[in-house]
This record gives sequence, structure tokens and C-alpha cells, in this order.
Amino acid sequence: MRINSLYFKNIRSFEEAELTFVKSNFITGWNLDTEDGNGVGKSTVIIGLLLLLGGAKFADINLKKFVKDGESSALLNGVIEVGEDIIEIERVLKVKGTSTLKIKINGVDPECVSPKIYQDKLFEYIGSAENFKKFRIIDASSGINILDFTSGQLRKTLMGICQDKFDGVRKKILDKKSLYEKFNKKAVIYKHAPSMKRLEVLGASIQALDTSKLNELVKKIQSFQMDKNKLLTEKGKLTQDQHIKSQQLQKFKAMAQCPSCLQRVTDGYKKPILQDLDIKIKNLVSEIATLLVDLKMYDEIIQQEEKNKSKVYERKQKLNGLKSKLQVRLSQKDYMYTDEDVEIAKQAIDMIDAFGNFYVMEWVKVIEPIVNSYICQLNMKISFVPDEKGNIEVSINRNGKDYTYDMLSQGEKIFISTIFKIALLMERQESGLMLADEAFNSLSEENLNRILEVISNLPVQLLCISHNPNIDRTLAKEIFINKENDISTIKE
Repeated sequence: MRINSLYFKNIRSFEEAELTFVKSNFITGWNLDTEDGNGVGKSTVIIGLLLLLGGAKFADINLKKFVKDGESSALLNGVIEVGEDIIEIERVLKVKGTSTLKIKINGVDPECVSPKIYQDKLFEYIGSAENFKKFRIIDASSGINILDFTSGQLRKTLMGICQDKFDGVRKKILDKKSLYEKFNKKAVIYKHAPSMKRLEVLGASIQALDTSKLNELVKKIQSFQMDKNKLLTEKGKLTQDQHIKSQQLQKFKAMAQCPSCLQRVTDGYKKPILQDLDIKIKNLVSEIATLLVDLKMYDEIIQQEEKNKSKVYERKQKLNGLKSKLQVRLSQKDYMYTDEDVEIAKQAIDMIDAFGNFYVMEWVKVIEPIVNSYICQLNMKISFVPDEKGNIEVSINRNGKDYTYDMLSQGEKIFISTIFKIALLMERQESGLMLADEAFNSLSEENLNRILEVISNLPVQLLCISHNPNIDRTLAKEIFINKENDISTIKE
């Protein structure tokens, strides 16, 4: 994989920037606001590239916090090469809402339905975030410098690189083992299996209950319930009307004078009005009583139909239970395997695991001379030594004296780690991009130029940050960042 170009807009201190890359590239800069080389945006270029490739999974950063202050969105564009394929990537980071991603492969949009599907498609070309960090990023950070791992972690990490070569076979054997255990002859309960015809008859009976009797009862209950609800609504209206008229009756009985003209209200005037109200209230009470009778009838009908439904459901449950028992008995014909079959599968899994460990050790034997061919310039020789558990110890010999990896200086660790990762890529017949954010600052000028010289003869592309002004410009391209008034600009 190789990065050809990168463009971004509204990213941190950059309003807009466009970069092109060659084989080896180093990023430097100067901050006119603080009169030093810090805070100019060098790491922003590395993080921006990681964001472009893999989003938050690669960059370990909140996408929205990467957008320039005061802006609602930011744009990242880039072009990478993977083998013979040219991939154009466009990622839009949004402060509010969902960020977007689109890619074109050799000019063709795969037309994925979501940013996640586009990202998964991109991962098919660039690999997982975990492997990218471990094998394409040079840093002293935990989890990135794999030679700092314990012997067991180192073996697992190296095994993880080629794990796909074994996972397919191992999964097939595990599936077989599970099948053998599930259908072991020891699990057979019944001596004789029923006929398939009985199972078919039971299935038909259950289906008939579902499609006819049970469904019919459910529809009837629903219909009765709807009618009952209508009556309840009508009863509620009548009860409210009765309550209002009763209040009117009591209020009129107590009335001594007209509220409008303040004339005394006589009993003769009240009597016909009170009689009318009393008749209306009695009629309402009668209607409510009739509705209560109807409601009671609907309750009894619904209750009876629910009982009928329960009986049909119980019948269905019994048939389903019988069907399950028959299915278990019928399945016993599949119980054809023995403990010997299970044991053979276990042995095959152990053999695959053992061969995986053997493969890693043989693989390390190939990598070892590649690494040594370069670190011999430091008068060093590295050895990968397996212990009795198959774990891998790293041993360094310098001028006849043995050292452990953690005894080396930071610069020596970075030099060896860089060569080791290049060797891993070469052995896997991979090539292309490697990133170093500040990692090379611990290298001497001589060792930094040595790495650049090594890379110049290999199919590897390097993008690094450096504060070293004495890098050999014939071996690497300088990308200079100038920052003034909190605005960063690129000068290539």
C-alpha cells in the first residue's frame, strides 16, 4: 500500500492543505507564534492520514474534535495504491450529524449503502486497524512496538499475522468435533424411531388449529370486545349526563331568587321544571341499567370464548410437545459417531495448533537473517529463541556481549523495531506505507539516515515527523509546515 496524495480542509489549525508523497517523506515545521518547532501541525498530517484510511479506529481520536474550531465540518481526500488498484477516498467529518465516507476503486464507486460498508470495503485493501498499528506504525507506544511484548505476547502477535492460514482448517475440524459430540451414539435414548408420517400428521393438526379454530376464536373475541367497548363508551356518556342533570336539579331546588332579575322564584314556577329534570334523570338511569345488563352479557360471552380459546391453545401445546418428542426420537438416526471420532478430532486440532507454532518458528528463522543483515551496521545480532512453551524470547548480541531487548537505548529499539517491521512486510510479500510520529526523534542523525538508505532500496514508503535538520535530502522529501497567527500552511 502506498499513499500518493492527501488533501484536507478545516482540520485543526489548517484551513486547507494539499500534499503529495514520494518514497520517503519527513515532516518538519516552525511556529512563528512561539518561535519553536512545536504545535505547528506535524502530527495532524499523520492523524489526518489515519483518519482518512480508517476513521476513529485507526486514529484513536474523536472525529468531531478534529474539525477546526468554529467550523461545522471538515473534508479529507486522498489517493492510495494497493497492488494494481488505485483507491480514491473522501471522508467528511461533521460536528453535528453523521460523518460520511465514499471510495472509488479504479474510478468505480462500489455504491455501498452506508459509511460502515464503505469502511469495511476499504479494510479489505488496507487490513485491520490492529495489524496496521502493529506493523505499519513505528513508535515506542505500548501495543505498537511489538518487540517490547512479553515472549508469549510476541508469539501470539506473530501467529496472528498468519492466523488466517490456519483458522479455516481449524474451524472446520472444530465444527466436526462439535458434530461428533452432539450426535454421539451414547446419547441415543430410544431403541426405535417413529415414522415420519406421524410427525407430518401432527404438523398438519397443529397447522389446522392455527389457521382455523384458534384464529376464528381470536377474531370472535376481538369482535365482542369491540362491541363491549362501544357500550362502555355510551354508558360513560349517559352517566356524565345523569351527573350533570342531577346537579342542575339540586341547584334549582335550592334557588330562592332569579340570578338575573333578582325576583323571588315561587314553588309554582319551580315545579314543572323540577318534574322535567326528574323524568330525564330517571330515563337516563333506566338506559344505564339496560346497558349494564348488556355489558354483563358481553363479559360472559367473552369469558366463555376465552375458555374455548384456552382449551384449543392447550390442545395445540400438547400437540407441539408430542411433536418435539417425536422430532427427538426421529433425530436419533443421526447419532452415528463414537468417542473415537471425537478423540480423532481433538488430536487433529492439537496437530493444527502445534503446526501453527512450528510455522511461526520457521517463519522467524527466515526473518532473523533479514533483520541481522541491516542491524549488523550497529555491530548487533538478533536471535529469536523459543522456550519450552513455544514462546519467543528476543536476544541481542553486540560485540560478543548478550543483551535483552529492554536493555537497549530508545534509539536502538526504534532502529531494530523499524527493521523488524520492514522484514515482516517483506516476508509476507507486502510493501508500502510505514508511519512514524515523533518516533525517529530518538535516533541519531547517522541511524536515521541509515534507515532512510535501507528504505531507499526496498519497496517501502515512509512518512515520518522529524526535528532533525540534518536529514539527507537526497534520501527523503521534506514537507515543511509554517504556522503563523494560529494558521498552518504547507510548503513542499
